[in-house]
Amino acid sequence: MTARGFCAPGEAEAAKGAVHALATALCGVMAIYNGAAFLYRRERHLAFNAVAYGLATWWEAQQTARHWRRTVPRTAERSLNGGPCHRMSS
Repeated sequence: MTARGFCAPGEAEAAKGAVHALATALCGVMAIYNGAAFLYRRERHLAFNAVAYGLATWWEAQQTARHWRRTVPRTAERSLNGGPCHRMSS
């Protein structure tokens, strides 16, 4: 698979979601570390870093969810959304 193929929508979405999930975890750890360091040292840049990493954690979580939503097969999507699989016969 080429880089262009990998980056195309619908290709390797689980792998792309896993990369974003790893980034979410890393940003979360950095947000917690900087927040705790700010509470002990009261240096302004640590507070800024904690907020920035907190926002990055939120952003990466959104990207993770977006990629993982794309891994749901179309037939399962229809059944989850009340498609033909959920209709009861009279």
